[in-house]
Amino acid sequence: MTGANEPRIEFSYAVFWVKQACTWDAARRAAILKAVQDLMRRPDFELNNYQRRYMLPGLDASAHAGRSLAALEKVLLALEAES
Repeated sequence: MTGANEPRIEFSYAVFWVKQACTWDAARRAAILKAVQDLMRRPDFELNNYQRRYMLPGLDASAHAGRSLAALEKVLLALEAES
């Protein structure tokens, strides 16, 4: 799915991750940021909207869509810049 729905999808993921990340301490946010950036650098990483393909060590036991993890990266970078 691409097009007009992408901003809405990204916004929804960002809202979810802000709620989660604000409960984490700075060390956990930094560790998760490193892990998500490492994952996103892999050649097989795709910014898919809904297919939950990616597990992130230290995050939770769920698989996540690529677009969700990209939103998580943006949230963590914003929180890092804010502190």
